[in-house]
Amino acid sequence: MAVKKYLTIEEAQKLVPDVRKSILKIMKLNTAIELLGEIEVSYTDETESVFSEIKFNKKFHSLCFRLFTRLESLMEKGAVLDNIEKGAVNFFSVYKNKPVVLCWKIGDKKIKYWYDVDEDFSEKKPLSLLR
Repeated sequence: MAVKKYLTIEEAQKLVPDVRKSILKIMKLNTAIELLGEIEVSYTDETESVFSEIKFNKKFHSLCFRLFTRLESLMEKGAVLDNIEKGAVNFFSVYKNKPVVLCWKIGDKKIKYWYDVDEDFSEKKPLSLLR
């Protein structure tokens, strides 16, 4: 069972370059999985059909395994993917003895926002309020 990892703002910020690389790879893997799921091929030969299905499933599961391995690696570092399409990531932290969520997404150079754990992203606040 994974244990929630709490990071300081500085620790989370140091992870951003590696997290960015991982998120870009995760997004590509997710796109490949989605595209693979849209492919439909039919065969008149039963043997060809079975062989093709085996090859398809090997590729599909290989991509899924790689995606979930990267997600697991992110979580072990303390980064939690919140939205795969937006490349949004959360880091858990503590401010004044209360747990908070630090928010980062692809395209941002630094973590810019945070919110209380009992709030949602729409209630985000500038990171400057935590300093």
